[in-house]
Amino acid sequence: METGRTLIIQGAYKYCFHGFYSPNCSIHLSLKFGKEKVLVHSALAMDCKEYKFSKSFENMLWRKRNYKLYVSYKHVDTGIPLPAISREVSEIFIPDIFKTMR
Repeated sequence: METGRTLIIQGAYKYCFHGFYSPNCSIHLSLKFGKEKVLVHSALAMDCKEYKFSKSFENMLWRKRNYKLYVSYKHVDTGIPLPAISREVSEIFIPDIFKTMR
């Protein structure tokens, strides 16, 4: 295992309506990779604009295997507490190359 290696994940996203437009229905958008969760966008409005991101996952213990990447969101300012929704969006294979990079 290696520690201290940084993995950077970049991407883009949109929060659009389907059937019912609610401009005040904002969400907190997060990424989970390995055991680390990072906030991508706080109070994201339903505006259907494309946003780009670059998030670093630092100082993780890497082993040669597939790691699942999850996107989760939680509604903000709802009258009743709603659970966060999480979906697997990708798998990333971490090879032995990290062992040879010194």
